[in-house]
Amino acid sequence: MKPTKNLDPIVTVTADSAKSKFSTSTVLSNTLLSYNQKISQNIYRIDRLDQLSAEFAPNENIYILAHDVSSDFPSHVHNYSEITYVCQGGILNIVDNNKFYMSTGDLAILNPCAVHEIKYTSPDTLIINICLKDAVFQKTLKSFYEDDNFISRFFRNEASYKTNYMFFSLGHNLNAQAILSDLIQEYSSSGFRQSFAVEAYLLLLFTQLMRANSYSYYGVDDHTLKLINYIRTHCLSQTLGEMALALGYNPNYLTTYIKKHTGKNCSTIIQEVRLNEALNLLENSDLSIYDIAEECGYTSASHFFRIFKQKYNLTPNEYRMQVLR
Repeated sequence: MKPTKNLDPIVTVTADSAKSKFSTSTVLSNTLLSYNQKISQNIYRIDRLDQLSAEFAPNENIYILAHDVSSDFPSHVHNYSEITYVCQGGILNIVDNNKFYMSTGDLAILNPCAVHEIKYTSPDTLIINICLKDAVFQKTLKSFYEDDNFISRFFRNEASYKTNYMFFSLGHNLNAQAILSDLIQEYSSSGFRQSFAVEAYLLLLFTQLMRANSYSYYGVDDHTLKLINYIRTHCLSQTLGEMALALGYNPNYLTTYIKKHTGKNCSTIIQEVRLNEALNLLENSDLSIYDIAEECGYTSASHFFRIFKQKYNLTPNEYRMQVLR
């Protein structure tokens, strides 16, 4: 795909071009390092995409960088695949003229054909970029690359829906967050160089993304964001049917639309909101577990216990005791 003319100026970023020093220390967010691992003080940091890769060794095929988003990034293309993970804050992406929002916990995979632009939307935004040269798929990841799964097909440009990006909402996927944390720590421990362990963590990340099966070739556009925000605001006091009616949708159509753009069902989004509120009440109130279940919209305490334990591998009481220690 050729860059679209109306996206000028376009910065061409290669894995062996330009100049940059990545010496500024980075403190990764608590979200990414949720398993109490050592915070790296030397993650590569970038300020300009057109100065991305001067320090990349020519024989390296994997690079992991961190950067703040405190202003817009111009349209650019590059000669590698890119995984973008939002550690904190949020951004607006424009890929081939398609706009989609990413917030804390969201991940996107872009192929080398993508014409990419980033718009600043919120302060204190931190992004992790994982840059993958094509050669990485010819060694340790070769079997994965040749496998018949939706991520491998995307990397091979054989996806059923022809697009240059995939969107994953991972805000509540603790397994994916743990793997990303381990991946970054291993990269740091390896002296910011490619290693078999780094490649293994990449394979684990792709496996987790496949198992979650929550992906979209569209992403969260303006209209989808409004729908999601309404659901998040009202789901503790309204049913899905009531919210769909207020939004002017049939409940089934609303769920289908949300799934198409986020990779998640409405029920998953509602459960995330309820669990977030449950965590807040467990940490900051003296309400009983039964009252918390009711406040969070659960019809029975036993159902709340089961969902909570399944998600966090702790009972609500165990979680509260850990917080109070």
